[in-house]
Amino acid sequence: MKRLFVFLFLSLCAYGIASPSLVFVHLGGNVPSCIFTIIKQSRALNPESALYLLTDSSNYRALYEREGKFLSQEQVVLINGDRLPETWQHREFKKLVTVDFSDSNAYLFYTLQRFFYLFDFIKDRNLQDVVHLENDTMLYVDLQELMPFFMEANVHLATPFLSKAAAVPCFVFIKDGKSLSHYIEHVIDETKSYKGPKPYIGISDMKTLASFYREFGDSYITPLPTLMSMYGKHHPKRKSRFPQDNATPLDFLSQKEDLFPGFLFDAAALGVFANGNDRKDAPKNGPGTIHFRSLFDPHNFSFSWKQQAQGKDVPYLSFKETEYRIVNMHVHSKDAKGLTSYDPVHRQFP
Repeated sequence: MKRLFVFLFLSLCAYGIASPSLVFVHLGGNVPSCIFTIIKQSRALNPESALYLLTDSSNYRALYEREGKFLSQEQVVLINGDRLPETWQHREFKKLVTVDFSDSNAYLFYTLQRFFYLFDFIKDRNLQDVVHLENDTMLYVDLQELMPFFMEANVHLATPFLSKAAAVPCFVFIKDGKSLSHYIEHVIDETKSYKGPKPYIGISDMKTLASFYREFGDSYITPLPTLMSMYGKHHPKRKSRFPQDNATPLDFLSQKEDLFPGFLFDAAALGVFANGNDRKDAPKNGPGTIHFRSLFDPHNFSFSWKQQAQGKDVPYLSFKETEYRIVNMHVHSKDAKGLTSYDPVHRQFP
């Protein structure tokens, strides 16, 4: 453990001057109110990071006019993605995908297209070490704490997975434009080969990230650890209600735990357990809910809030007398009240 802290200290001295960039993306439809809590939380734990909100023209003016004070206060740079130089990959994607916006699932088009906007932005600004968070994902670390681990393992692209059948890009690490380009071109290939009527459903972000991993493995994308390996020694794998998940061995979720010692990432299970699913989809659920695709049961853990050196409280997970720092929490309910580090009143975990 002492050697680990020495490595962290030396790495931060050498590389810690420029903090990773944090990028949020919102495309189409109304801006969800939870994004402002999410951004404030990210800024509270990452005072030195460049923080961007990347949007399309339809939302840019409204955000600028209505939320200018908030964006200025939190030092958020608002970017109109439609004014960025468009990569050939983005142009190709838009040519390939036709969307019926009257379809209730049309939002899935935006969840996939966001990666093309991200690619345009990263290429235009020549950014390196980017973390993209979804608009309902709380961040509980200063990203500089994680950078030595990403660098030592030479991670190019990383996100948490529910199983080998589904990645959940609520937290995405992107080393640089080239690292993202491999996935972007994989999406284009998947789009070209898709024969169904609605490609924005059949080739979603979750599915294509998972197929990208199945095709290329660790060469191009790293599944972030969402479970400790010790869990499988004491509890059986939980059965997912999505049959394709159940072929995934439980140790897939912990295979990279040595790269991030003492940290766990959340794909969806922890955030759903903390406060349930989105109420518009499941109005009667709440804290203690088990995600229908989770391969493990969060009831087997204990949770607590602990103060860090910077004076902010963050959540921890304990299992068999070992503590793990929770990096992020995918708050599917869209209600993050009581789950922030900057508010002293914290929600008790189930």
